[in-house]
Amino acid sequence: MDVFNSLHTVDNLPTPWRIRVRVTRMWPSFRDAGANFMGINLILLDDDDYHVHAFVNREVWQVWNHFIEEGSVYDISRFLTVDAAGKLRPVSSPNIFFFTNVTVCQQIVNPPINIPMHKFEFKTIESLYSAFFFDEQDEVPIFSTDVVGVVSNIQPVRNIAMRYREKILFRFDLEDTWHSVKVNLWDSIIGDVPQRLQSLGNEPAIIIIASCKYVLSRGNIVLSSIASTKIYINLAHDAVNDMRASFFNEDEVPPIG
Repeated sequence: MDVFNSLHTVDNLPTPWRIRVRVTRMWPSFRDAGANFMGINLILLDDDDYHVHAFVNREVWQVWNHFIEEGSVYDISRFLTVDAAGKLRPVSSPNIFFFTNVTVCQQIVNPPINIPMHKFEFKTIESLYSAFFFDEQDEVPIFSTDVVGVVSNIQPVRNIAMRYREKILFRFDLEDTWHSVKVNLWDSIIGDVPQRLQSLGNEPAIIIIASCKYVLSRGNIVLSSIASTKIYINLAHDAVNDMRASFFNEDEVPPIG
């Protein structure tokens, strides 16, 4: 019988760790203003509902890119674990995994266990205001933010002249039952979000924004996309169901924090 380590038990010790995980999210890393591709970031989730950030360098990704995909489950061993560092980290786990040319990764076609498709670490809109007005808040938070809400006040996509280059901006409001925030999606993160929202017609759009940053602008919270941001529209998820129930029935309070 194969033995796998739970993600929450993996540390920095030189141990032959072996994990069975689902890839829930992927995004590229670049440097030099997007000129040089550095590798691919992965969010890994196991059957204990614990997730970790991992990184595949450019050389390894040239071998892996034909079989690594979001939603699939993998058996991974022989990787490097270090302390997570930096700001706006995509998950709160204390470690990050680095996959190198000695890492072994095999897809599990019919995984025998139930690993969730997604995991989020939600903050309510109210808690974002509390972070600024009542707590000590660094200029750039350690962790990025996952938020869920109902879309309103959709604005047209437009080009914005910045100091060094032109950027593309898509703006809308995100509401829960009690609060509202402005949302700015930038450049490649926009993707087909405007078209998908338009296709819904009069159907309410409940969006999960995974890994965004928040700033205070003129006394109001503004959410803004970063490289790790991913947008989910009307996802089959408890948080979406709870938001739908609470938004259209104010007697119910969404059980997320």
